Amino acid sequence: MRVVVLTQGDRGGGAEFVARTWAARLAQRGHEVSFVVTSPPQGEPVDGVVYLRDSASGTWAAVQRLRAYQKAWKPDVVLSLLTFPNLVALLAALLSGRRTPVVISERNVPSVLLRQQGLSQRVQLVLARRLYRYASSVVAISHPVAADLVAAFSVDPARCTVVPNPATGKLGADRPARQAGEGESLTLVLPCRLVAQKDPLLLPAVAQILARRGRKVGITVFGAGPLEEQLVREAERAGVATTMAGWQEEWFRLCPPGSVVCLPSHVEGFGNVLVEAAAMNVPVVTMSSALGVADAVIPGVTGYLSATRDAEEFADLVEAADRLPAWEVDGWLDRFSPEASTTTLERVLQRQVTGD
Repeated sequence: MRVVVLTQGDRGGGAEFVARTWAARLAQRGHEVSFVVTSPPQGEPVDGVVYLRDSASGTWAAVQRLRAYQKAWKPDVVLSLLTFPNLVALLAALLSGRRTPVVISERNVPSVLLRQQGLSQRVQLVLARRLYRYASSVVAISHPVAADLVAAFSVDPARCTVVPNPATGKLGADRPARQAGEGESLTLVLPCRLVAQKDPLLLPAVAQILARRGRKVGITVFGAGPLEEQLVREAERAGVATTMAGWQEEWFRLCPPGSVVCLPSHVEGFGNVLVEAAAMNVPVVTMSSALGVADAVIPGVTGYLSATRDAEEFADLVEAADRLPAWEVDGWLDRFSPEASTTTLERVLQRQVTGD
């Protein structure tokens, strides 16, 4: 197959990591892959990446250039990831009249997340509600995302497939044994961007409750963002020691004994960090209302889902997670390997090319 893999940027980001992983694995399997992005280069252009826009180009330029590129390169199928690239791919296909299949992939719960963001994202939400039904096939990162696409975007369930994220792609074979905490020590690990969607400001309140219960508790943050200073202030006010470690690609190797990964997000399409933590035998606590995280946790085995945003309940579950025994979930983790993920994706793409 000749496959265009279309995403937003040439570096960083969870979706970009997935796009690069899928592109590399498809190429290893003998497919001809072109990696195309809708954003201008972030710094020096990356070799082998096709850019649809430069810094002076508008949104419409991406649609026009993708049409021209497809006409010249003649792919068998286009695979796009994230809402804006999905819309670019669908508009290019509809305007050109070409029958090249377009497989779109959503990485979050769009009807919830886009509605909470700025004007541009709300416009994308309106367009997605009108255009997603015309995709040849739709790939969802999790079952809650698939349900959202069917219910809110009129996607035919028969054309919607959940392809598990290649979430274990950074891990390798080094899987340490479960490390119990030292006595009453607890470290709340927050591996995420410090933005309102992730609700990082809940953690100082949780830590303060645990400290009142006699636990020696600290917070370690692998991430950065606009709420960083406020988080530090709230932690200081709560009397909790906080380590701001910045984003680390292999953060899961840096968690001290007695760690519990906390992800108190309002909404998530999935939650790679929850699978990465489970693979490294670090328990997790996250929010049931975040939806997509339900595919990334085995409740009572790798961690817990909090039913409310109440800090007392979250603290209860942190202590329960800290008491969890060691687990063996290799079969479950295999679903999130790059090999298994790419195999499922490859089947979706081949069905579109062959018409089977």
